[in-house]
Amino acid sequence: MNEKIIYWIAVGVILFSAASLDRNGWLSNQQYLLLVLGVVILGVIARVIGIHAARRMVKSRRRMYKEFWRRGDSGEEEYDHAEEEALALLGRIKGAKFMGVLIVGGVLVALYFQAHLFALVLALGNAFLALRLYYVARSLEKILPPDNQKQLSNIQIPSSNSGFFLVELNVMKYHDFIKPRIALPFWSLREALWWLEKCGFTQKDPDHWSVEKNNLNWLDEDEIISIQPLKDL
Repeated sequence: MNEKIIYWIAVGVILFSAASLDRNGWLSNQQYLLLVLGVVILGVIARVIGIHAARRMVKSRRRMYKEFWRRGDSGEEEYDHAEEEALALLGRIKGAKFMGVLIVGGVLVALYFQAHLFALVLALGNAFLALRLYYVARSLEKILPPDNQKQLSNIQIPSSNSGFFLVELNVMKYHDFIKPRIALPFWSLREALWWLEKCGFTQKDPDHWSVEKNNLNWLDEDEIISIQPLKDL
């Protein structure tokens, strides 16, 4: 379904639900306040979970994003729907925290001025956006294969009886997989090194990492300087 249609339907449902609750007077002021605060708390939790899921989706598909940049640099900027959603997810991640803080701040201001209906609408809107972020991230995870399912095509991997290798890695190329114009706020150098460890890499010195053969697929070709069988060193 078209993204705009989904948002308009959500806006309609939120406004109708909040207005019906307010018009019927089913809740006292104290109950109304507890309802709004409860929705806010659930929305914050959902947003944290959604951001985590979106970050995981992006990190596990770094090679896919690098391929997007190569296609863009060569003038081939045609993407299917899932790829467009993956690119849009970068913007969602960048704005997720700021949007969450802005909406929660609006809710608190509305409550201060006893505008309970407006506060409830904002709280429900925040919860919807958080759930939407999580849904998009999980949907893309199911559609787009992670990096470790893509074979390295331009790298000659030597044989190794142990199945482990010592890789000389260009950490800066590994870290800079996102173009500066849409750089991810969470992808610091420390985060990049942590993700390498998460993918099965063990650091031996600033440039060299030991890794099992299957986990080499987490790397892109331009990030690898050299590969040597670990047993031969």
